[in-house]
Amino acid sequence: MLAGPLLVAAVSVAHAAPVHVVVVADAPGKLVDEAVAGLVKDGARVDVRIVSSQLVDGADGDTIYLAAGAQSARALSALAHVKRAAFLVKASDAPTTMPSVTLDAPLASQLRWLKIAFPGRARVIVPRSKRDDDGALKDAAVKAGLTLVLVDVRSPGEAVPAVDDALKKARGAAVILLVPDAVAVTPDTVAPLVQDALSLRTPVVGFSTYFLKVGAIGAVSVDYAAMARQALALALSSATSATSSSSSSMSTSPVAPESGHLVVDGRLAERLGVAVRDGAGV
Repeated sequence: MLAGPLLVAAVSVAHAAPVHVVVVADAPGKLVDEAVAGLVKDGARVDVRIVSSQLVDGADGDTIYLAAGAQSARALSALAHVKRAAFLVKASDAPTTMPSVTLDAPLASQLRWLKIAFPGRARVIVPRSKRDDDGALKDAAVKAGLTLVLVDVRSPGEAVPAVDDALKKARGAAVILLVPDAVAVTPDTVAPLVQDALSLRTPVVGFSTYFLKVGAIGAVSVDYAAMARQALALALSSATSATSSSSSSMSTSPVAPESGHLVVDGRLAERLGVAVRDGAGV
């Protein structure tokens, strides 16, 4: 599949003009700015709209529409006659009526990155209140050759003592992986949890780069410009598939960001005496 400048150039040649992309955003912000900058750098003509009811009336079939966010994705999902895709959405918010690039890096990739980044740490401790992803976490741990320790958290106040207890019981060095969870991972639990772990020289890895600001050694990160390019490619390929099959109501599954990777604060790791190394995805 073509990507980046080659993709935009190919589409522009086909239309005898720069490809026109409308990014429909939930709200303005840094993530949208980075995505737009990447598309412009590739040679696309990009307009940004904040999602509104006027979107439906102004849509046209020659423009490619990219939804940046859950609200925008819902709005675009009603426009079956346009080339469209979504990005900057959680997998749970991705519409099934159009292609989406989610913010969620696959758990299998995350645990593989942990295995590479933190040599000698064979245990991964995951605090959570819901068990929806337990199966995927267990499968990912097996594939990565890691031992998974799932910690039950029934209220925010239980998060730190529950993880602390798991650390004390762990046989061998461990890594704490924070996954999205409205009970176990909150603004009130993150800072004390990270500080408690660091006092025991145990690395914490969060699901976004925000966690690096509160002392986590590692975080899952994505390139937002790359996500926008990936969404553009999906919008074009989906439109081609729909045309060839004479169907505009195909069900699609969200895809993971190809640019997902693990960022490690090497200086903090060195200061704490935590061994880290580079590798694929890290």
